[in-house]
Amino acid sequence: MNKKTHLSYAIITALAMIVYWVILYVTGQMFNKGLQWFSYLFYLAGIILACINFSKVNEGNVTYGNVFGAGFRTTALVSIIYFLWMLLAFKLIFPDLKDKMLEFTMQEMTKNGTSQDIIDKSMPFLTKYLTMIIIGSTLFYGVLAGVVFSLIGAAVAKKNPKPIV
Repeated sequence: MNKKTHLSYAIITALAMIVYWVILYVTGQMFNKGLQWFSYLFYLAGIILACINFSKVNEGNVTYGNVFGAGFRTTALVSIIYFLWMLLAFKLIFPDLKDKMLEFTMQEMTKNGTSQDIIDKSMPFLTKYLTMIIIGSTLFYGVLAGVVFSLIGAAVAKKNPKPIV
């Protein structure tokens, strides 16, 4: 029977991503797109390490699908933990976050040449739904990236399944 190892890797990966997020927020780099994408390196490393470790504790007696499954279980847990973090961050820990994001969005729209009329019409919608848009897109892209990272992790991990006799 395959030994499960995804829980510890998911917790460590999610915590690394959360700490990095807090560092970006505290240092005022929250809207630096290059630094935002850097957090995916933590995610990639965590998923690949989870896949490699899964193969190792099962002595390589795993298939590509087994290892992918371990990576996806890790992805699911990281996504749940990060989703809960985002809810807490928006609602309780950083209540000014929504206002900062709205201000940034308005500045970006202006910089991109969006007319003031369109900005004025879109702001009530964004004000009402921004939290759910951000959390939903974070969850969607997190799961999507996790699937890709699980595929990579499954390809990298050692596989030497013993035939069933």
